[in-house]
Order: sequence, then structure tokens, then C-alpha cells
Amino acid sequence: MGDSTDAVISQPSSEVRDAAFRKMLMKIVQKLKRNDEVEQIKFMCFFIPRARKEKITSTVQLLEEIEYADKLSVDDTEFLKECVNEISRKDLVRIIEEYEQTWLLPNSVVQVTRAPAPVAVPVRSVPTMPSKGVIAQEQGPDLMDEFEFLRNNLGRDWRSLARRFRLSETDIDSITHNYVRDLKEQSMQALLLWKKYQGKAANKENLVAMLRKCNLNFLADQLEDMQTS
Repeated sequence: MGDSTDAVISQPSSEVRDAAFRKMLMKIVQKLKRNDEVEQIKFMCFFIPRARKEKITSTVQLLEEIEYADKLSVDDTEFLKECVNEISRKDLVRIIEEYEQTWLLPNSVVQVTRAPAPVAVPVRSVPTMPSKGVIAQEQGPDLMDEFEFLRNNLGRDWRSLARRFRLSETDIDSITHNYVRDLKEQSMQALLLWKKYQGKAANKENLVAMLRKCNLNFLADQLEDMQTS
């Protein structure tokens, strides 16, 4: 056996991930049975034509329509999570987050160099929230100009962006409670937490892409036009 070869942790196959995704949806179906809750989610699905909405009579049909509209997939569960969170079904939020944390893998392949001693592989966990007013930049490109711009312009949209960042509802609730009635600081702390989780992957290109996924194209355009200092 050579001692210079790196061990590569490969991503699971698409079939395995799809099976896990379907299993997660079945858990949602089994727990989301109240007609009034289904109707509330239908109301939030502005992209489903009225004629098709009227034909939806079950959770399975509703999820199929959301999938058909490209708002739900193996790699994108944000809209569904936002919906169940809006109807105060934290149990369903947890089911979705369990799936996200296990199966939504980073794009890059993780490499672990063999060594005599065990190598510690970083695991995504909820960090201690930064103290109020403290801005501690982590590794990676300097995004303070971009963060300052978004701090002043995101407003209430910071929550949608935070969910696109795949911050957990626990993270979002902590930020909200720690910086009550301070939308600017809530925005900044969400951005910093994303940078802490992503490290070098937290760059301007990815930030712009996340803004566009939230339909915040006006902010994305301005961010792209900003000159890096």
C-alpha cells in the first residue's frame, strides 16, 4: 500500500440521495394531514395556477405540484422549509433540516490526507454566536464591503437569504432574539455566520448567486458592480 495517496470521500450516488429525499417527503406526508395547513401552504404557492390549485386535495398532490414548478428537489428544499415554518410546524422543519445536514453535500470533494494519527475532519455544527457589535472575519476573501452594503439594504429579506445559506432555524431564531428590532445587525450576523460555516467557499460569486435564488436581483446586480477594495 502506498503511503502518499490521499483518501477521497466520494459523494453518495444520485439514486441513494433521491431515495433519501423521497423518504423525507413521505415523513412530511405522514405528518401533514390537516386540511387547513395544506390550504395555507397552497396559498403560499403563488406559482401554481388557480385551476391546478383547486384540484389539489392531498399533501402528496401538493408536493408533486411544488416539485413540478421546480421549487422542490433533491438539492433544494428551501421553499418547503419556509412553508412549514410559516405554519409553525417546527417538527417538519426538523425533518427537512435532518435531510439537509445529511444529504445536501458541498460541491467540492473532501480530501483527507492519510497520516499516522487520526485526522480531524471539520463537522458543520452550530457555533457560539458572536457577541453584539463584534465582527470577526473568518478565513477566505474579505467581504466586509459587500456585507456592509447588504447590512444596509437587506431589511426583512435577511431571513430568506439565511435559509438559502442553509442556516438552521435555530441559528435564525438565535440571531433574531440576540438582536431584537435591529434588522441591520440581524442581517450582518447571518452573513458572518454563513462565512464562518463556509470559510473559503464564502465568496462574492456565491453570495451573488444566493441573492438571485432569493429573487433579490436588484441587490445582486449592485453587488456585482461593486469594486473590490
